[in-house]
Amino acid sequence: MHEKALVVNKERGRREGMAGNYCNLGILYSTRGELDRAEEMHEKALDIEEELGRKEGMASNYGNLGNIYSTRGELDRAEEMYEKALVLNKELDRKEGLANNYGNLGNIYNTRGELDRAEEMHEKALVLYLEMGTQHMADKVQGWLDGLENDSEREDMKSSEANELGESAKAEAVTAEPDPEESDEEKPQDNLDAET
Repeated sequence: MHEKALVVNKERGRREGMAGNYCNLGILYSTRGELDRAEEMHEKALDIEEELGRKEGMASNYGNLGNIYSTRGELDRAEEMYEKALVLNKELDRKEGLANNYGNLGNIYNTRGELDRAEEMHEKALVLYLEMGTQHMADKVQGWLDGLENDSEREDMKSSEANELGESAKAEAVTAEPDPEESDEEKPQDNLDAET
């Protein structure tokens, strides 16, 4: 359907419609896990939005590209896209876009172990979602904040316990088998919604 609409918009020279079609196709391909195709569609949409000077469309596509890069584990590129989207969403006072950008940046910082920065971003997202009355999104972000608090408490406990151990006990603790229930392995976090 989006492809048919794209053909019609191309035939009629409707650049704005084409940008929307490319964006929607990007979201579709991303949902299917076809990240290369999704990236291509969002880049095409972004090019058109930039030509037209449509900041809202630019912000949406930057955010969607950030989601793709984050999914791939390309955190620096994802951060760059979310920051670009954030600047535009601030200019436009788009609360939903801001909340999504803050939440996604928080996930990146959490993945990197930058818990203070992650908490700061998630708290900003939470405030915006509550202001908008988007309770399900506020609940999702609150869950992330709760997870950060638990991670922080666990790190504090580990640090305190390590300080109490002698050097030989520390060496044993490092080589001991990890308890699967207390794994520090990264738990993937969902990116916040794609934007159309």
